[in-house]
Amino acid sequence: MTHISLEELLEIDREAAIDYEITFAALLATALLTIPDVSPILHPVVVASAFLLLAVTLIRRMAFLNPYSKDLLKRTTPPLVISTAFGLLYIGLVFGTFTQSHIPIIEPRASTLGLLYTVVFVLGSVLLYEAIFRDFFLLIAAFAYNIHLDHRGTLLGRLALRLSQKSLATSLLPEHEWPVEVQEIPSVNRHSPSDVSLRDRVVNVIGTFLGAMGMTLIFGLAFAGFYILASMVASQSLLSVIIDGMLLAIAVNFLIVSIRFLYGRYGQTPYVKIAPPKRYIYYSLILYVLYFVHVGFELGLSLSL
Repeated sequence: MTHISLEELLEIDREAAIDYEITFAALLATALLTIPDVSPILHPVVVASAFLLLAVTLIRRMAFLNPYSKDLLKRTTPPLVISTAFGLLYIGLVFGTFTQSHIPIIEPRASTLGLLYTVVFVLGSVLLYEAIFRDFFLLIAAFAYNIHLDHRGTLLGRLALRLSQKSLATSLLPEHEWPVEVQEIPSVNRHSPSDVSLRDRVVNVIGTFLGAMGMTLIFGLAFAGFYILASMVASQSLLSVIIDGMLLAIAVNFLIVSIRFLYGRYGQTPYVKIAPPKRYIYYSLILYVLYFVHVGFELGLSLSL
């Protein structure tokens, strides 16, 4: 099999895509401007994110209509993803703040609850989306299969194929409705001989190693940030650092993946171009820093943007 074109698989209508971006941005911006202010130190960022969402989607609409400014779509993708992810992360923080007093036994911080709610919200949304629209795991299967083809003969390639096959098996879309492009994926043998050259194998192994290092860095920075904050506050335990670090890393990465799917599936930017490795890392870092600023404020530290 050859690489699967995600755009052809999803049959995306670009004119309808920009309408989706505008509608989604308007909904999220309205929520950010109307929900209570639970973090004075982040309030300016919240307001700025709301207006940035509206401004960016307007610019993208104009770029879509203007044949001489198509590069604006690529250049405006990072602020669109970051402002969307931050907005959803902040909404989770709001819910955490207002439910904190109703959990008196363990007395969690609002920021910890906010991260937990974000993780649950993203996972719940994925399951609900799959139940209604039935193409989430189909897209994941196609995307993972393309990774398998790019890394044949390596551990990453075998894992990607396994993810692709498991995603198809999990999909609620009946097998007789599968697109032709994915119908042969279940029968592919991940242990079959590969005609990939030794040079390509070495390059793939190096790429896999760098990718693993990048993901380790992304998760490690979440723990490091909370450890630094905890070292400034004597009452913070190592257990809280582990829990908060894990929740932040999972929440942020789940958000980026889900936003990547939504904008890739219904927006103007192709799925594979929304969060390539370098962007993925700095998306995560920006969101980490913003959340660390709030947590520092919550702990009574003198932090400012």
